[in-house]
Order: sequence, then structure tokens, then C-alpha cells
Amino acid sequence: MKIITTPPPPPRKYLDILSGYFTKQVFGLLCLITFSCQEFEPIELAADLEKNDIHYIDIEKARIIATTIEFPLHTSEKQSQLKSTKVNFDVEIFGNKNVKESKSPLGKGDKALYHIINYEEGGFIIISADDRLVPVLAFSFDNEIPLSAEDDLPEGLIDWFSTQEEIIELIRDNPDAEINLEGVGSPSSSINLWDPCAIQRQVATENMSLTDPCDPGGGCEDQFTQVGPLMNTTWGESCGYNQFMPLIQCSPQLCSGRAYSGSTSVAYGQIMKYHSHPNFYNYNNMLPNTGTIETATMMSDILNAFPAQHRLITCFATHVSQEANFPIVLTNTFNYSSAQKGSFNSITVRNNLNQNRPVILFGTGAFGRMWVTDGYQRTVFCETGTTHLKLHMNWGWDGDGNGFFNFDNWSVTIDGITYSFNNNTFMIFNIIP
Repeated sequence: MKIITTPPPPPRKYLDILSGYFTKQVFGLLCLITFSCQEFEPIELAADLEKNDIHYIDIEKARIIATTIEFPLHTSEKQSQLKSTKVNFDVEIFGNKNVKESKSPLGKGDKALYHIINYEEGGFIIISADDRLVPVLAFSFDNEIPLSAEDDLPEGLIDWFSTQEEIIELIRDNPDAEINLEGVGSPSSSINLWDPCAIQRQVATENMSLTDPCDPGGGCEDQFTQVGPLMNTTWGESCGYNQFMPLIQCSPQLCSGRAYSGSTSVAYGQIMKYHSHPNFYNYNNMLPNTGTIETATMMSDILNAFPAQHRLITCFATHVSQEANFPIVLTNTFNYSSAQKGSFNSITVRNNLNQNRPVILFGTGAFGRMWVTDGYQRTVFCETGTTHLKLHMNWGWDGDGNGFFNFDNWSVTIDGITYSFNNNTFMIFNIIP
């Protein structure tokens, strides 16, 4: 765990450009930048929406934010710049990224809910289309989110998108809603999370500054903590992982004509690989991002450890029923000393991750999708005591969409009634070999 409280201000270039985003003159010039392969609202529609909704953030504004945020550069790019400048290799190099493609899913009234942006250099960012929420809903330094079709997305990520839609539509339907971060108070009451400096530190890394250069008078410093990501695996459910799954007739035909290994097998498997437990598998023969015979064997064993009446295999997915006793499979079949099931609790999740124990998350429904959280970023804003939390999600979909996501971070109060989110998420925690 690392807590960062001291650092240099973000680059002047970043502050100048992004601050300009708040003025129409500079914004008009920046909108002339063109990007390929992108889906967004027509300019006329975006202008009308902005006129009628002062909180609306259109795709052009989202692009400006996305291209002025500074990210740590990839290793090869970083080393070449360090060598050319003769800088010590311990120094982190940051830079801007270019937009590769974007997509803006629409909600009521054809208003964008959020903007998904993939970068040419790798990585993605998801920016809220309403400025009453934090700007950066999720991000990754390296991975992408498939934008071709919803079917290409892991179900856990689809659930997360549904929750964001629920939050955004709720506050748009209730203009007087009070939006609260975890902790005390409302972000809009005392701290502007859309300030250029605040946006930059929402994609902070352990080497980035949290001292606010927009406050020349100094003052208190925010606290930033990052744990993980703990796992190095990006496993999936299909080719290479399903070699010992049942044959199944589907159209189109699945890889090797066999069923998917299933999200439960992938989540359990990645946890078992991380702990190298139980000891009756050869974990050296399991690769980080490619399926092998040993990996496929373990995944098949995991599925078969659940009673037949709790397994469902179709052409679309392989599921385990919510009625199954998930912890007992780990403790009885795979010799773990501890595993517990409970409703999602962010404090419990953070405590587990602080002890280097990834946690399995899954949704409700007869056959809920499973995934693993193996890290988090948490910022405590010193002025208010409010907290901004992102969990690192490994969706079990060959690395697609893996990244840091807002989770259990908001509540909305309307007419004295408080609505919280992610209440329908469960977890398997205290997983100890």
C-alpha cells in the first residue's frame, strides 16, 4: 500500500488547455480536432442538449478531457525518452494519449449517459455525461473496451454500465437531488471535481502529485492510496480455456465445438493461480494470458465441483446457480482454510486487498456473473473528508475492460429518501489457502 501526499504540479500545458475547456472561445477552437471511427451525438443535437441542460457534457468536451489528461507512458516508450534525456530510470514519465475510437451510449431524450474512449496507445477512459458526477467513471492504462457490440462485453461490465445509467437517469429526473460521495458532504458543495487539477488526480498513480497546484495558498493535502492490481492473469472462457468442457452444438460454432468454461471457473481459477493453491496443479504450466491444458483442466475441475443441479450450460454462457454453496467448494474441494460469502461491502473488500487477498464479486439473479477485484485506488479529499473509491476489476474476459471502476461510491438523496447503488452485488471474501 502506498500513500502519496507530496508532488509537483501537473504540466502547465494540461492546465492551460483543460481550463480553456470551460470557455466557449477556446472550446470552439479545440472542437476542430478530428478523430476517426467514433460514435457521438450530432453537433446540432449536442448544442441543443447543452443549452437545455447546464449539467450536460457532450462528446467534444469529453474528448478534450481525455486528450489532456496525462498518463504514465508504456515501458518501451518511457525508456527511450529517459535514455534520450539521460534521466534516472526511477523517474516516471507522463504524457498525453490520442483518441482511437469512442462511443456514447444514449439514454432518455437521446442524451449521452457517458462517453467510452479507447486510446491509440492503449488504455481507455469513461467520462460522465453529467457534471454532477465525478468526471472519470473508470479508466485503464493498458486495456480497451470493445465498442463493436454489447455482446462483446463481459456481463459484469454490462451490469456496471447499467448501474451508471440508473444513477445518471435518476439525477436527471430529479434536478434537486443531493449527490453524496462516500464520507461526509456533497462534492458539489465544497470541491469541484471537474476542476482541471481534480480531473488529473482522478487517474492518479503512485508517483503522481495530489497537492493541488490550483490552490497557490497551499493548505491541506489529499491522501491517495493504491493497492494492486494483485493478479497478473487475464484469462477468458473460450479458446484454450474450454478444452475439457462438454461438446455443444451451437450456431455459430463455439471454439473447439465446446461450451464456455464459465465466469465462475475463470474467477475461481485466477484466484487459485494467484495463491498457487491447492498444490495438486502445476501452476508453472499456467500462462498469464493464454489458455493451456493445465489451466483448462483446473477450470473443468472447478465447474464439476458444483452439483449438477446448480450448473447450466448453453450456447451463450456457462453458469453456476446462486443457490450453490460457493465458499464450501473452495474449503472442501480445493482445501482452502477460509472462504466466506456476503453482501458487498467496500470496507471489507479494501481490508482483504490490503492483506493481498483478491475478492470475488457477483451479481444477483438465478445465474449471476462472477469477476474478481484485485486492487483499488482511494482518495480522501482533505477539505471535506469525502472519499473517492475505484476498484480494479478483472472481468475474466481475456483482459477486455479490465481497469479501475467507480464502485459503491455514491448515494443520491431525493425528498429525504437516500438511494444507494450496488446493493445487489455479493462477494466471496477472506479467501485464504
